[in-house]
Amino acid sequence: MTKALILLVAVALLGAPALAAAASVANDEPECSGHGKRVDGKCVCDNPWPEPGGSGWTGPECRIAVFAPPADAAAKPGADLTQPCKEQGCDSLQPGAWHCHAVRTAFNESSWNFLAVLVNRTSSDERGDPDLCVPLGPGAMHGRVFTGGQRGLVQPNMTAKGYDFQDTSSSSHPWLSKTVSKAEFGGAGAAFEGAYLCVRAYGDQPITYSLRMATTACPASWSAAGEPLMCSSPLGAPEGERRYSECAAEGACVCSGQYAKPVPQVFPGLGFEDCSTPVLNISRAQLSANKSFQLEGEAVEPDQWKQYRFHVEEDDSEVVVSVAMEGEAGTTGRASFDLFLKAEQPAGWGPRQFDMRPRWNAATQDRALEVVMQPAQSTWRAGVWFAGVVGAHEPVKYTLTISKYDCPRNCSGHGTCMPSAADPRLKECRCEEGFGAKDCSLASTALEFGKTVTQEPAAFERTLFQLPVPTEAMLTGNVEVVVEASFASSHYPHTLEARPSVLLDQANGSVYPSPSDFTYKLALDEPNRPFNLSLCAAQVRAGQWVAAVYNPLPTAPLGFNLTVHKIGRCLRNCSDHGSCNADGLCECTGGWMGGDCSVLLNATCLAGSRRAVPRPDDHGTCWQECKCDAEGQQCSFTDECAGFECEAGFRRRGSDAACVQDECQKDYISTTADLVCVRNCTCPADGGACHLDKDCTLKIDIQGGGRSRRHGGALFFWFCFALLLGGVAAMGYIHWYGVPTWLPIRERGYGGIGLYNELSSEHGGI
Repeated sequence: MTKALILLVAVALLGAPALAAAASVANDEPECSGHGKRVDGKCVCDNPWPEPGGSGWTGPECRIAVFAPPADAAAKPGADLTQPCKEQGCDSLQPGAWHCHAVRTAFNESSWNFLAVLVNRTSSDERGDPDLCVPLGPGAMHGRVFTGGQRGLVQPNMTAKGYDFQDTSSSSHPWLSKTVSKAEFGGAGAAFEGAYLCVRAYGDQPITYSLRMATTACPASWSAAGEPLMCSSPLGAPEGERRYSECAAEGACVCSGQYAKPVPQVFPGLGFEDCSTPVLNISRAQLSANKSFQLEGEAVEPDQWKQYRFHVEEDDSEVVVSVAMEGEAGTTGRASFDLFLKAEQPAGWGPRQFDMRPRWNAATQDRALEVVMQPAQSTWRAGVWFAGVVGAHEPVKYTLTISKYDCPRNCSGHGTCMPSAADPRLKECRCEEGFGAKDCSLASTALEFGKTVTQEPAAFERTLFQLPVPTEAMLTGNVEVVVEASFASSHYPHTLEARPSVLLDQANGSVYPSPSDFTYKLALDEPNRPFNLSLCAAQVRAGQWVAAVYNPLPTAPLGFNLTVHKIGRCLRNCSDHGSCNADGLCECTGGWMGGDCSVLLNATCLAGSRRAVPRPDDHGTCWQECKCDAEGQQCSFTDECAGFECEAGFRRRGSDAACVQDECQKDYISTTADLVCVRNCTCPADGGACHLDKDCTLKIDIQGGGRSRRHGGALFFWFCFALLLGGVAAMGYIHWYGVPTWLPIRERGYGGIGLYNELSSEHGGI
């Protein structure tokens, strides 16, 4: 029977539990890697929980070597657990291999509450990457660090999953440490005998390592030299050298001195649990108006904090807190820090744990961070503030500076501090010529028309420029100013939404345009492509303009080209009798003059122009036109009126150069108790003055004899009135129903429009 057939038969008859055993037969591998026996389909490894000084095996296939340090080595806090077994190779691993160290530390011992573990990569190859894993305990809901005892023995797997904690070391971080609390895993009632501390070689490089462990009553950590600490103090240190006054029965550090909590309630995780965070008090005498407080040589460890307490007064105009890195950024260049500010309690990095932070933080690997505090900000408040500095990756040294100013940065020595017109609580800088920004800290460059300014790629946020001052000729002419810009940078891919731009604003001698305050924005949407923005003649005449090239990613090097052109726009293209210069003025050829070169030097008037000649007798003004001879040399105004305008209340009589005053503009209707009289407004066909007829064109007698006549007369009156106002409805009535019997008129129409204007003989005629 073949090996493959044996494997299939084993799976069919015994099911999945026999798969691993059948696979071992098929691959000629010893059962359970030769370090155990298979019982009910599972490997029972040889000596998985060895006595102190012994060794054994664990894991699903018993491939993980287990080493138990001698009792004296395990009892010594901070001792290297790999030192006694180096001859057995317990400190070296091939890529992907595992080691576990069985440490007997019983839960029911009252002498400790915390377990601290430190792994160091001792191999010289920086690509080596040791991982630290502690396996879950059996039957635990959320997992247990400890194993053995009443709950049986945990079997570590080899998938790096299902562990109480796991951390990774790499070339940038050659060591790692973890501290866990016994209380998090059931306390003394868990009755575990100890823990597996497992290390694996992650990646494709072999490693050597050291493993240290310590149990302490209060929170433990490690010094840079690999010595165990309790409450951030060396174990056994005399009282004068400790950062705590006592270790409380529940395992809490009672920190003292500058490591004590500055306020009763602090955010967790800021280092006040293990006395690792000092608080430095900066007095009012050390920090006053127009005076800076500075601390050099400050240092912070990775994931550690330093807090600085200072006061903000009601009358402070500006407070600036900054940190600047000293020297190199660690051995690998990755050392960094971050800055957070919080009112009334120590600052943290979590949500609602800080009020202010730098615009650019440690994630961008800035070597300097800064927070500017001003009364106009919503987070501003007078009182006690804390500035927290936290380290990352490697230890870092820095200089802390806190300054107070009447004006932003005291105008950087390039301006005058003046009261702000917008907010009486603030003051603002009036910068001297050649400087800009709110604090006058940025020097500006004066641009010239047609000359390109080129900057090679560099890190910056804003670079300021002064556009050329408009000349008198430019103000007289019609000039358009065009700003042309392009950028180049390997840090700006096409998919990146942040784009550099050119911001324009009217010069006011102090503030240059910023991302939050500008008039025009020229977006540079693609690298190595020029973009243009124009200022029209009216905007040029308004005064000088200033510009700022804005880099939204100040740490990304950016290069750019910037050019300002002026383009003249002349009236009527100089009438084809001259050329338009850059100032928008016509340079006329011989014999021609004027703003658009349309006037001959020997002409008395401009062809096509007009002059006004009043004619009081005709109640109007005659507009005479300038005409030239065939050669265009002799020009004069004619006596004829090319146009005629009448005085107010008069109108022009047809096409005559005369005006008339109309007596009326519409028919006139008058009424008495007996009669309605309509007088026509008559306008002559020759355009003469309109006059009102003396006699009634239409006369209606509204008196009658008897009730029916009074009725008919009244109806006839309203009929005529409706006819005069809108006659369509009345005419429609007559069309469909005929002339009413009570309407005393003849049926002879007037003018063919259905307007009856003759009364019957009974009432007489007009």
